[in-house]
This record gives sequence, structure tokens and C-alpha cells, in this order.
Amino acid sequence: MRKVFAIEHMRIFLTITFVFVPIIVGAMWLGGVFVITGDGGYEDPDADLYISAAMLTALVLMIGLMLVLIRFLLWPKRYIDDMDRLAAGESWAQWSYDEAEWKAANKVEAARLRRSLSAARIALGIAAVLLIIGLLLGFEDGQTFIFVGGIMIVGVGAMMLIVWLSGAGTFARDGRTGQMSISELGVLRRPGGYSAFAPTGPLKSVEFVAGRPARVVFTTIQSGRYGARTDYQAADILVPKGREDEARALVARFNSEVLKAS
Repeated sequence: MRKVFAIEHMRIFLTITFVFVPIIVGAMWLGGVFVITGDGGYEDPDADLYISAAMLTALVLMIGLMLVLIRFLLWPKRYIDDMDRLAAGESWAQWSYDEAEWKAANKVEAARLRRSLSAARIALGIAAVLLIIGLLLGFEDGQTFIFVGGIMIVGVGAMMLIVWLSGAGTFARDGRTGQMSISELGVLRRPGGYSAFAPTGPLKSVEFVAGRPARVVFTTIQSGRYGARTDYQAADILVPKGREDEARALVARFNSEVLKAS
């Protein structure tokens, strides 16, 4: 399972690569147009600009690789061991999904991910407003708005793309059917990969949400600046038809063995 773990981290690095390379090259080209002409006129950038773009791209790729390696090296051993146990069949619950259920489960995960990016979407909206204001003022008077708005759009947009493209739920859509193995620490999607429930904060609640289909929702507590604490929905798992009783038992076990113990 450690081989799978390494492959997953390389997948994250490749995601960073394919997201940032075109963004940085494009941004450098557009930025170079204004820098070279000085008045916002459009001229072809010279060779120095391409060299600068190549150097900056290489730097970003190196930083991306370092971040991935740091995450790989610092990822708590208990999660790696948990992946091994889940792969070996030692789980609290293991559910198989047919084609329709797997598609629905991936839609539930995609909706959860969109909710988790709500703050980023607000920031993206603010950046768009700044950019529009700058364009309306003109390049000379509004260049600060254009610069700040553009940087925010590139940075926030790239972050959203990375989160979306590197998520286990995104890669889970590669399969027509699938399986989820759940432990007290996380869930292993096959295909898709492993996701820990509480890598950045303690588990607050595990709830059975009745419906058609039913779901099991995991919520954690995240701490921010100045002691601020917010709820974060770490996982939203669809329950296959006929497994509702197992899901209720799973929730009861979490409440008795994990939440009360903490």
C-alpha cells in the first residue's frame, strides 16, 4: 500500500505541474508585453522573456516537488498503516457500489468539495470585481486594481484547480463501479485513493443522514487565527442500498469508541 501512497503523491505533483505551467507561462508572456513596451502596447516578447518564463516555471515545479515530498515524508505513519489495514480488508465497514451507486457517490463527494471551496469562490469573486474596476479605469489609473485582481485570480484559481484535480473523489470517477473501506481514521476509495477524516482538526461528529440514498457525514473542527473554530465537513459518504443498518451501526461505533474517547 505504500507504493500506492507514493503513486498518489506523484499524482498530486503532476497535477501541480499541469496546472501551473500554462498559467505561469501565460502570465509571464502577458506581463512581459506590458513590461517591454512600457505603455501597455502589444508587442511580441523577446527571448529574455521566454528564458525568464522557463526559469520561473522550473522554480515552481521544484517548489511543487518539494511540497509533495515534504507531505509524503511528514504524513503521519498512522494513516499509512491505516491504508495497509484497509487494503488488507481490516475495516469497520466495506461497501461495494454498482455503476449507478458509484456515480451517485461521486456526485455527493463533488458537492462536498464544492462546499469546502465556498470561501475561495468568494475570494475569486472579489478578485474579478477588482479586475473589472481596473479595466474600467484604464491601464494607467487602474493598474494596481488589475495587478491585485489578476494575482488573486491566478493564485486562488490555481489553488481551487489543484484541490479539485488532486482529490480522491475526482480520481474515483475513473471507475464505473467502486468500493469504499472505512476505518476509524479515514476512507479508502478504490479507485480514488485514501482520505483521512481529521488530518487538520479533531473529529466533531459522525451522523447518519436518512434519505434515498442515505449518507454518513463526518464533521471535524478546524482552528483558525485568534482561536476561531469552524466546522468542516471532512467526508460525505453515500450508503449503498440495503446497507443502512450497517451504516447506523458504524455511526454508533464512532460515537462510542472515537468521539466519547476524545
